[in-house]
Amino acid sequence: MQDQFLISIIIPTYNRAHLIGETLDSILAQTHSNWECIVIDDGSNDNTVEVLNGYRKKDARFKYYHRPKNRLPGGNAARNYGFEKSIGEYIKWFDSDDLMVPTILEQQLEGLIIKNKGISVCLFDRFSSDFKTIEKEAKPNRIRCNAYYDFITRRLKVNLQTTMWKRSIVANIKLDETLTKSQEYDFIQRVLKNNYDDVVLLNKSLIKVRRHNNSITGAYFNQEPSKVKSSMEVKLRVLKDINVLTPRLVKKKLENIYFKALLKVFKFKESRILYYYLFKAYRLKEFELKRILLKIALIYPVYLLTGKGLVYLYKLININSKSYENVSTDNIDL
Repeated sequence: MQDQFLISIIIPTYNRAHLIGETLDSILAQTHSNWECIVIDDGSNDNTVEVLNGYRKKDARFKYYHRPKNRLPGGNAARNYGFEKSIGEYIKWFDSDDLMVPTILEQQLEGLIIKNKGISVCLFDRFSSDFKTIEKEAKPNRIRCNAYYDFITRRLKVNLQTTMWKRSIVANIKLDETLTKSQEYDFIQRVLKNNYDDVVLLNKSLIKVRRHNNSITGAYFNQEPSKVKSSMEVKLRVLKDINVLTPRLVKKKLENIYFKALLKVFKFKESRILYYYLFKAYRLKEFELKRILLKIALIYPVYLLTGKGLVYLYKLININSKSYENVSTDNIDL
């Protein structure tokens, strides 16, 4: 029964000619054989073309495209374009430097069909660059509040790689091609917002993620202004969705996440970005701790002149978080 469903695997790539072959071999080894693999080249200048042409000759299920020049550079546009080219009833975005366990497609699809759901989330283990050593094993996921609230408060671990989507779930939701950071978080939270009951947790490690310095995902947060701004913008979007029905503990956790991100902007001395996102949060009706925003705004000039004040703000945020960070949300009334 499962064999009738086509799964579209979409892989953005940039200068991964020396790695992508291992990824494609792991796809060839899948026990579920009804798949298409769409690789979108984001402007590689190595021999990616030759590598992909070899796989296309080997197996017609591999398809290779270049990101159109009228689309912004980056993985977001490549993933969106790959989706536009895909025809599968199920979608699996993947990275060009990691490996699939042979049964991942079969197991994720089986769970979706049996439970009649649209989103399957598995786990991944992080390996050394040669895949010989496991550096970090995955911890099981569980849903405490609901999948949306747990994800936006960082309790539920989900990313594009670990997830299989029914096409109808994501058909009208695209990755924001203007974002340079936190784009996966932004996309997933928008999907889960209206589909939190459609999630199946498959607590098995079915992906091997390679650890290396040039990972496409990179570090979570760095000092590059465009990425700092992108990360703050996504956090602000989530805050804007807070309303009177949002559980109080969720509100508090989101405020804490926002504060900690602001302190990083504070530390990096990105003045325009800091004051812009202080002002935006201050104007939000449901944002309760506005006094802390004011303290950050007032202390920042002192920090610029003297280098003092950062420790005080970190203590302030930590004190604010103690009352709720360790409280279970299992019994929250939604």
